[in-house]
Amino acid sequence: ELPNRPKQGCLKAAYLRGLAVAPALIVVVVMASCLIMVQRGFFRIPAAAISEDDGHRVATVPTSRFTSLASTSVSTLHDNDTQPGDCPALSVLGTGAEFGAPQPSDSCKASNGLCKEVKKPVMEKIEVFDAELGITVTRRYAILVPESACNPKPGESAPLLLWFHGQTGDSISEANVFARSSGLRSCSLEHGWISVFPMGLGLADDAEALGVPVPAPSSKGKKALRKASGPPVTDMGTGWNVGVAGDSSTCLTELDQSSFPQPIKPTEYSCYPSCQAKGQCGRCNWSTCHDDIAFVKTLLKHLQQKYCIDRSRIYLGGTSNGGMFAHYVSQAIPGVFAAMSPLYGLPLLGYGAGKHGEIFRHRAMNIETAILAFHDRQDRIIPLHGGLSPMEGWGWYYTPLNEVMSHWATVHDCDQEPVDITHIVKASCPHIPTAASCHEHLNCRTRRRVLFCTYDGQHGSIPENQFFGCASVWFLNQFRRTSPVILDD
Repeated sequence: ELPNRPKQGCLKAAYLRGLAVAPALIVVVVMASCLIMVQRGFFRIPAAAISEDDGHRVATVPTSRFTSLASTSVSTLHDNDTQPGDCPALSVLGTGAEFGAPQPSDSCKASNGLCKEVKKPVMEKIEVFDAELGITVTRRYAILVPESACNPKPGESAPLLLWFHGQTGDSISEANVFARSSGLRSCSLEHGWISVFPMGLGLADDAEALGVPVPAPSSKGKKALRKASGPPVTDMGTGWNVGVAGDSSTCLTELDQSSFPQPIKPTEYSCYPSCQAKGQCGRCNWSTCHDDIAFVKTLLKHLQQKYCIDRSRIYLGGTSNGGMFAHYVSQAIPGVFAAMSPLYGLPLLGYGAGKHGEIFRHRAMNIETAILAFHDRQDRIIPLHGGLSPMEGWGWYYTPLNEVMSHWATVHDCDQEPVDITHIVKASCPHIPTAASCHEHLNCRTRRRVLFCTYDGQHGSIPENQFFGCASVWFLNQFRRTSPVILDD
């Protein structure tokens, strides 16, 4: 039986009433707000500055209140920045063979001359039709292609990873900085994956696509323009449409302030031109309303026509807003992904199982998708335990990680209580950080796995010792889909 979807308004009201009678928690919220005020420089995250110096790549990762309150900076990055043992050995790397045979894309039948090895990420573009807006939009993505993917052995085809950047991020920085420092780039290439980093849209992209002028900075220097009669249009950076536009119950608003004993700044928001065109403006909006699901579908079709891809081994993940989008994609396009690995990204409150309970509605397809989620324990933007983000002006409500994992455990008919399996993960990735721990919902009747790992750090922190890349590749590579994967619909 399909569980009833909880009403976000009721959940938020209950949450706020709890805050009103819990002074200790209020103190925590206020202290967090004060901390953020000290760090008010954290607003925008420009592309990481990368320079070449004597064969080394020096990357500086700016901190941002959208993506990082802790340093995720990477000092010296080599073209071969993986140390022995950082990636899972072939002896412990599963191939998903027990779940069925490979599903090679049509381009595997004969060389089309389009596949070329790509060691350093390059930007490519495709045209995507947005049916609701009635326009065609140019979308971009960065890609890494190992030599083995262009010259596969008979019967072999490459796994495909889609990885989505966070709010205000970009594809090249995600591939050059995050993917390198986390170990994801080196480990995925080492094991023959094609890695694709799609690019989200920002205010300028949105305005250009609709043929409207970009709002100019106001006289106060803010990147916003509030019309006399209409919602504010603020540049909140590149991001992803996770299907919640127009829902004003997912964040702290002016109407909620009476629930607090002292003033709390409401959530900053923006209604991009595409949201205005679709009639989806809401008090909690922060992204465009372009059809990013259509982008993913079009991209998958394009990639399978160009590269020899194993359609049974398509994986996805992302950081922060990109992790939120990965959850949304898995619900919006069921029947495609063999496994996912989001990092410090959770659905908004009331959307943990999808807007209409899609994770349960599409159970027959979701039972072939495994999940390994990572989250930092001291996260103040997307809290590990869900609820209201304590960051000033960033007052969205999030679904707790344990609730999200419980949904997936239900889909896979696993034990509801997770157990510590850190020692098992450590056997494959021995460089696991000392304070990190991994838990699993065991005995899944679908034979897939439902895991999560937590570690010390704030939003934007990456697990030390390239543990994320090792563990993600170790986990994702274990799975393939048994049912035929159709990418042409």
